[in-house]
Amino acid sequence: MNRSLSTRRAWLLATSVALGGCAATPPVVTPTAPAPAQWAAPLPNEAAWPHEGRLGGLVQWWAQFGGPDVAAFVEAAQSVSPSISSAAARRAQASAERMAAGSALLPQLDVVGSAQRRSATPPFPAGEVAQGNLQMSWELDVFGGARAQRQAAQWRAQSADAAWHEARVSLAADVALQVLSWRYCQATLHLAQADAQAASRSAQLQRRLSDAGLQAPEQAALTEAAAAEARNRARAQQQRCDVDVKALVQYTAWPEAQVRDRLKAMAERESLTDLARRPLRHVPALPAATLAQRPDVFMAAAQVAAAAADVGVQQAQRYPRVGLSGSIGRLNSSSAAGSLSLDTWSVGPLSVSLPVFDAGRRTALVEAAQARYDDARQQHQAVVLRAVREVEEALLGLDTTAQQEQDAQLAQERARTALQAVRQREERGLASALEVGEALRRSLSAESAFLDLQRNRLGAWVGLYRAAGGGWNPASSIASRQE
Repeated sequence: MNRSLSTRRAWLLATSVALGGCAATPPVVTPTAPAPAQWAAPLPNEAAWPHEGRLGGLVQWWAQFGGPDVAAFVEAAQSVSPSISSAAARRAQASAERMAAGSALLPQLDVVGSAQRRSATPPFPAGEVAQGNLQMSWELDVFGGARAQRQAAQWRAQSADAAWHEARVSLAADVALQVLSWRYCQATLHLAQADAQAASRSAQLQRRLSDAGLQAPEQAALTEAAAAEARNRARAQQQRCDVDVKALVQYTAWPEAQVRDRLKAMAERESLTDLARRPLRHVPALPAATLAQRPDVFMAAAQVAAAAADVGVQQAQRYPRVGLSGSIGRLNSSSAAGSLSLDTWSVGPLSVSLPVFDAGRRTALVEAAQARYDDARQQHQAVVLRAVREVEEALLGLDTTAQQEQDAQLAQERARTALQAVRQREERGLASALEVGEALRRSLSAESAFLDLQRNRLGAWVGLYRAAGGGWNPASSIASRQE
């Protein structure tokens, strides 16, 4: 499964090699999790990170699968998102901590200078003394504690990098869902308005019949109540659409007028049904490598490796610590008796610190680190299992909506045909306006059911994007299916 991934993605092998030379660090045994059999074939050109770790790749992917308008909203949100800004800050922090941990393996150099003027103190005359030293201190990493700490920092830096990519993918999915939510809301609003108009016409007819004594008054009252409810449903739907617009304004930081213009132009170019069918041409047979690109899976694996290194750090604290110091300097002294300049140097002392008694503190810290390592392994397994479940659920949703589409479309067409037939009968005087209104309501109900299906399909598709860790390569997916 992992042979085709980049070196960074082959985290199990990298961890074993990196930590194998440190006797204080336990070997990393990554828990296995079942994956579907059809995921056995890896993609030969799978990216190490989703969209190759590039914002341009992410925007291009959404332009291909969601259209240029969805891609524009996604790109705008990426530049102003506080969640991405926070993830980037944590990434920079982890990178700095990795550099700090690596510097502990090298000697530390300090420049120390001093100047003194003293009065005459027999037998020493009055004078001035100036001294400068380059001092070196180095703790020899005999038992690998510092190396293990550096490895833990490296894995945590890569985990923070993965979290940054995860934030970008998650935001793209959220923005796309918000755009699709507005498209569904707007289509549903048109149906609700048509329903309200039909209900109002029916109520007016019932009132005229009631006033003429041809209909019971309570029947007219019921139809008027139904018409009022239909108008309120249309108003509530309009509010939901406006809320979706407000959410997109927050995501993109665009002026509201710009958001509305972009959404309106998008709706005019492509219907919700066409938009729902666009991505289905590219739904892949996902291989295992696609699951491996999920940032959260890599983060969980990196946490296992970092926890293993932490065990090594704590174990090293139980053994002696060896330090070496030295200095090179120059001393200048001047007094009434003359001037003196000296070059000085020293090597040592070589110090050894041996822990003798700590009331079990170091042993307890090792046990705590080991417990965190065991927990990280379990968490990794849980993340992998959740990733498999999310992919399966998204694929199941796409499959179910594909099976439902034919019947939903048939119901929609038949309801339209029935409405047209009733209207033709009305024109010949063979059907009443009440029958036309009822047929119109049934047609609108079938239209609404079909819109719900498109919304569910688009939601499952965006869920698959998120579950796959940030999309897939359509060409590679086709090649995978042909194999």
